[in-house]
Amino acid sequence: MTLKAHEVLCDCKRLLDDLNKEPQSDLWRLRWAGLVALLRAVGHVLKEVDAEVSPEAEGVINSAWEELKSRKPEPEILWEFIEGERNNILKTYAFGPRINITVRPGPFWVNLVTGESGNLPSGPTTFEHFMLLGKISC
Repeated sequence: MTLKAHEVLCDCKRLLDDLNKEPQSDLWRLRWAGLVALLRAVGHVLKEVDAEVSPEAEGVINSAWEELKSRKPEPEILWEFIEGERNNILKTYAFGPRINITVRPGPFWVNLVTGESGNLPSGPTTFEHFMLLGKISC
């Protein structure tokens, strides 16, 4: 039997794969918001949907959730990143990640004697991803 939370997790992986591609537009923020919301939804779906499969499933899921809560603030990936970023987006519409895009146009030249002009090929456009809000430690 496949749990519904597994389906949510698979959608998270698909969104992450999409985000790892070079961004072509501002739609990355919408994808990010969806990814963060779905990451947090995994736990909710476990509790509200998958726990209803059987008393045994409910016991395992509830026990695991209680263990996670007792270890707070560990693991940081849940409490600092998933929970924190979800709250940033859904409560204040603030986004932790940023993207610096560097465009390197090729040089333009003019021959002052002949008036001839042209340009050389541009360099590669680069994308730098970083977190402005929250923290991620290794």
